[in-house]
Amino acid sequence: MSEGRISDEGLLECHYHGWAFSGDGNCQKIPQQVKGGTAEMSKRACVASLPTIENLGLLFVYVGKYENAAKTEVPIIEPLEESLEGWVLINTFRDVPYDALTLLENILY
Repeated sequence: MSEGRISDEGLLECHYHGWAFSGDGNCQKIPQQVKGGTAEMSKRACVASLPTIENLGLLFVYVGKYENAAKTEVPIIEPLEESLEGWVLINTFRDVPYDALTLLENILY
């Protein structure tokens, strides 16, 4: 999910597959799913929900024991603390109406 984003619906969306998850880790959307399918209801489609915090426009994820998250300081990134100006965010998203296999076979090659 390093290239993930927050969708217009407020879901965490995978950049590569388009699967979208709520904050509790439950899958809410699978774009490649056949109409009327319910694969997102499967526990196999869920992911672990981890504590996060946003700082300086970056999202930090705590992967240790949940109860220790609040006691852990967010790493300081000194150049960003000094000035947010001069840093560039490159948006690498490409919204195309294709499933991952079609994209790989036809667009990325």
